[in-house]
Amino acid sequence: MTAMHGVPSTDNAVRRPPTHAEAIAEFREMAERHPELDIDMDAVLASVRYVRGESD
Repeated sequence: MTAMHGVPSTDNAVRRPPTHAEAIAEFREMAERHPELDIDMDAVLASVRYVRGESD
């Protein structure tokens, strides 16, 4: 099993959820590696905030 960012993990390890900045960074990295995906970063930001229960 692999944790975020390729850091090895075990099944019994306690993992924290990614921070807001880490989640956004994952999408930015994907957009840079694959520009053909046309990722709407404003929509990603709004979605991450919604899922985490944050408001504008």
